Amino acid sequence: MILYLCIDMNKVKIGTQEFSKAFWNKIFAESSGWIEEKYILFKLMRELETLSEKAQNPTGSIPPFTSYTLYCLTRFLQPTNILEVGTYIGKSTLSMAYGLNKKGSTIHTCDFSNDIDLINHTRCKIIQYHGVSTDMFSHLRQEGNIKFDLVNIDGRIPAEDIDDLVSLLEEGAVICLDDFEGIEKGVINHKTFIDSDQFENYALIYPPQESLIKDLQFTGNSTIALMIPQSLISFVRQ
Repeated sequence: MILYLCIDMNKVKIGTQEFSKAFWNKIFAESSGWIEEKYILFKLMRELETLSEKAQNPTGSIPPFTSYTLYCLTRFLQPTNILEVGTYIGKSTLSMAYGLNKKGSTIHTCDFSNDIDLINHTRCKIIQYHGVSTDMFSHLRQEGNIKFDLVNIDGRIPAEDIDDLVSLLEEGAVICLDDFEGIEKGVINHKTFIDSDQFENYALIYPPQESLIKDLQFTGNSTIALMIPQSLISFVRQ
């Protein structure tokens, strides 16, 4: 009788930071050729800046590279319905709408601090709510006829809202977390999601790395992180 001793080999472990770099490299892989699209995007952003004069409570707006990140992400993923918390003057909203730019797509967005009608030249329908996210989630849940495959959060999400939010999500929905640094709201929101035990199969994607931002000929940094379901990740033969 011959006995074979099976010894487990070491697992290949890939850290969050390493995986995040690979993810963003994939998202921006073809963007170097989008010269006209980039010009139109930032023309839209400049147009939206005029709306800041109508703000009752100026809360600040996203920097150019975050606008470009949301545009490239949305263009790559091609979701149908987007849910957003934190509209302000609509830079993130329109960046995503331009990334979709297709009939039948919608963005539902709310803002508690301001109530500003957005400028929209895209084919994506934008529906605005003035009030807190709790009210928007409750309203959409009562309607019960729409599910979202991308969520962009630029505001604080109370723990008690998680169940309502989850009920609105398509399986495999992606969540964007702005201000993911230090103890800012993006980091706090991520902890709220994780503590709910309803996102165990999600992976965290850190904000784009500075070297990538420089390679794409932008300055500054980005604070937008993602939570993506592991079902959205697959290995392919190259």
